[in-house]
Amino acid sequence: MTTLRAAITLSVAAGSAAAFPPYLTEWRNQYPTSTLPSQMIRLTGSACNVCHHPPSRSELGTCYRTTLIDFLNLGQEIADAIRNAHNIDSDADGTPNGVEILTPRDDEPGEIGYHPGLRGPTGVDPCHDFPLAPVTNRAETPPPPCRPDWNGDGVVDFNDFLEFLNDYNAGVPRADLNQDGIVDFNDFLEFLNLYNAGC
Repeated sequence: MTTLRAAITLSVAAGSAAAFPPYLTEWRNQYPTSTLPSQMIRLTGSACNVCHHPPSRSELGTCYRTTLIDFLNLGQEIADAIRNAHNIDSDADGTPNGVEILTPRDDEPGEIGYHPGLRGPTGVDPCHDFPLAPVTNRAETPPPPCRPDWNGDGVVDFNDFLEFLNDYNAGVPRADLNQDGIVDFNDFLEFLNLYNAGC
């Protein structure tokens, strides 16, 4: 696995290191309202960390970069890879990449975008060698409009409770409500609190 990861990293780095600025330009073209690149400059020192895991740009990168590399390895152009990654949930936090990139931040007025390759309350990178180490030290999973409305039909009712139970029993990452990396009884209790409070 490590050898494969190193081979992919070297081949992508060799083939695209010089071309990376156009990649960021294409990303900005597709998401002109997102302020994620400027947020990454402020938080990590480089807009390149929209995809890369700081501080090194020679490592494999975040889960989002891994998704893009998968499409590039299929022969797609970067514009197509970014478009095709839009509806994928690269970091498995329950929110598709494009939604994260385009969601206004409640915690930082005027900023638009959560990192599509990081998740949870401290912005951890589940695809990195140290998946519990904070990267941005801020929330990188946007809050859903109404968390107990599990099926998204605009009403909090018993159907939401049943759908949450299905996800909880299956261990679906979305059911990890406290974002501690495991689906357990604490998540069940958190859902009960949310369900009882309604929206």
